[in-house]
Amino acid sequence: MNNPPVTVLMSVYNGARYLGEAIDSILGQTYRDFEFLIIDDGSTDDSVDIINGYDDPRIRLQQHSNRGLAESLRQGVIDSRGDIIVRADQDDISHYRRFEEQVTYLDQTGSVGLVRTLLEIINANGTTVSGCTGETSLVTSAPRWWFLWRNIGSHSSAAIRKSVLLEHNLNYRSGMDGVEDFDLWSRMLCHTGFGVIDKPLVKYRVHPTSLMQTTDKTVQQSRFALVIREGFEAIGMQITASVATEIAILSGQTLINPVQYRYVHLIHQLHLIAQAASCCLEELGEHAPDRMRAAQFLEWACYVAPTSPAYALRLLSEAIRYHPRIVFSRQTVILLANLIKRTRTIG
Repeated sequence: MNNPPVTVLMSVYNGARYLGEAIDSILGQTYRDFEFLIIDDGSTDDSVDIINGYDDPRIRLQQHSNRGLAESLRQGVIDSRGDIIVRADQDDISHYRRFEEQVTYLDQTGSVGLVRTLLEIINANGTTVSGCTGETSLVTSAPRWWFLWRNIGSHSSAAIRKSVLLEHNLNYRSGMDGVEDFDLWSRMLCHTGFGVIDKPLVKYRVHPTSLMQTTDKTVQQSRFALVIREGFEAIGMQITASVATEIAILSGQTLINPVQYRYVHLIHQLHLIAQAASCCLEELGEHAPDRMRAAQFLEWACYVAPTSPAYALRLLSEAIRYHPRIVFSRQTVILLANLIKRTRTIG
C-alpha cells in the first residue's frame, strides 16, 4: 500500500486479552483507505500471533525490543505514510464511523491539526460504565488555557496531521510514557488549532493492567509536572517545579488523590497564577471565556476544600466573579454544604 491518506498507529505490549477486539474495530471502519501500522513493543504474550492471524493487506507490523510507549509512537510517526495519523490503543474499541467522521472534520477544517472525540467508558469486561464523557467542543475556544492545567480528552480518540508535526519538528518524546499525549499536544497547540467531535466514538476501557494504572506514581507525577512547567514557559511564564507538581496533582489526572493532598505551594497563589496566565494568553491572542474560567476555579475550590477551606472560599469567589450564576450550580451547593459541615465539626 503506497501513501494512503491515513495511518492508524497502534503500539502493542502484552495486549493479547483485548487486542482482537481493538483490531476488529479498526478493520471494520466505514472509512477504509488507511494503513494500519502496529508496533509490537517486545510483547512476551500472544500479541504477535494474534496480529499475524489477520489477513488484511492494510496491516503493517513492526517488532522491536521493549522501549516504552512514547518511543514506539515516536518511531511510528516517523514511519507513517499517511498525513492523518489516527491513534488507537490495544485495549480500546473504535466506533465503526470514527475514522470517517475525523477525516471529514480535518478535511473541512484546515486550521485544526488535532481532533479528538468524546468517550464511552467501559470496564474490563466491556460493560458500559459511562455512556458519554469527556470535554466537549466548548474547550476549543481556549485550548491553550485548558492545557496549562490538565490534559484534555483521550489519546486513543486523537487524529493528528503529520504535516503539522513535520513543519514544526514535533514528535513524541522518548521516556514520557503515561503523559506522552499531553506532552505532544501541549507543544502542538502553539502551532495549530484543536477540535473536538461531540460524539462518543471510542470505547475507552478502564482496567487494572492499563498503562495509567501500572505506571509508578512518582515518575508519572514528575513527567506531568514537566509538561505543565514547559507549557507555562511557552506562554512566557516561569513557575517552580514545586508549583508545577501541585498543579499536576490538582489536575486530578495523576495517581495521587487531589482531594486528600495538601497544597503547600498553591494556597493563596493559584488564583494569581491563573490571572497572570490569562494575561499572557490574551497577549498571544487567546481569551478564555469567563464561564470556562469560573468552572475551573470551582473545580479547584472543591479539591482544596478538605485541607484549605478558607482558600476554597477564595477560589469560589473568583468563580462567582467570572460567572455569577455558578453560585446556583449543584457543585457550588455541595461545596458550601461541606464547608459549613466542616466548620460546625471543628467548632
